[in-house]
Amino acid sequence: MSELKISTVYMVLYNYSDKDYSVVKIMESLEKAFEYICLQEQNGYLISKHCRLIEVKDKHQVDFPYDDDCVNVCYVTTGKYTKLDIYNREDTSQYVIVPMIVN
Repeated sequence: MSELKISTVYMVLYNYSDKDYSVVKIMESLEKAFEYICLQEQNGYLISKHCRLIEVKDKHQVDFPYDDDCVNVCYVTTGKYTKLDIYNREDTSQYVIVPMIVN
């Protein structure tokens, strides 16, 4: 009998309209997903901004302070990203990271 192997992958999603998301990439680690988003964000800006990973546990937690020199990247730890409203926030990436358990 074979063992059931459970692992976590990290979906990189793009918020293209209100609460609508599309899957962009699936990565094996949170660090790789974050690095991918940072590269995408740095290519989109004329000036260099650093990225900051923000853990989001509920849809109302996106009230973090504004920082003009930083791009916030949301890591939705609960997996409940469909109600997360980050569209049109200047300080927040439209990319989000969502963990998904696969077996």
